Amino acid sequence: RNDSVLLFDHYSDQLFYFDESNNLLDSISINYHLGKESEYWKKQLLMDDVSKKIYNVFEKNGTYMLVELDVFGKSISTVNLQYKYPEKIKIHNGYVYFNYRPFESTQNKYLYKQQLN
Repeated sequence: RNDSVLLFDHYSDQLFYFDESNNLLDSISINYHLGKESEYWKKQLLMDDVSKKIYNVFEKNGTYMLVELDVFGKSISTVNLQYKYPEKIKIHNGYVYFNYRPFESTQNKYLYKQQLN
């Protein structure tokens, strides 16, 4: 992210910060993947390649939620995706892109675009 590398170590519940020379700058504790919401966590982090914002992916009953994380691993905002069970989720320039087709239908999959803000 910009001039540093953020390493999310979910096994040790730590977020490590490294500089461009791979020197460890700092680390902090994270816990968004623990507790009662942990069963909905998809074990996936996405980054907007333009804004460098990081999003955590949660899924509950087919509804996917993107939770923006700050540089301290805390939740800032949540966006629910418009359709249930999206596939191949990508984020670019403030928009989320994903493949979708109606659940249990034989209809072709289509690419959808949804604004995050």
